[in-house]
Amino acid sequence: MTEVIEAVVADEGTKQDARGRKIREESYWEELIGQYYSSGLTQAQFARDWGGPELRELNEQRWEEVVHAELKRRDKTEADLSNDRKSVQWKRDLAVRLRTKTSASNPWIARRLNTGHPSYISKWLKETPKF
Repeated sequence: MTEVIEAVVADEGTKQDARGRKIREESYWEELIGQYYSSGLTQAQFARDWGGPELRELNEQRWEEVVHAELKRRDKTEADLSNDRKSVQWKRDLAVRLRTKTSASNPWIARRLNTGHPSYISKWLKETPKF
């Protein structure tokens, strides 16, 4: 995970991460997400226009929204992600939901939900009944 440098760039008023990249404000991502969903473009067409880094960050923002909504629905907190066992059932269900309903990768899900090795996500997918 990228560390945030707390210094603010004086001329632009934006923060930078450890690699010197600008950290965008929340409103920027909300506007970008709105443009993406209202444009009717496919993800590939959008990627061509916006480029890889923006699309990656846009996807991660969307995945975070899903995580927050699921935590709220399950009456869980960020602390529960760290404190509960790695393979507790609610984490398994959330991981499977993220993997099947979004384009989130196994490594991202494993890191975000603190579930251990990314291969467990694939294992849980195979164990999930198909209807």
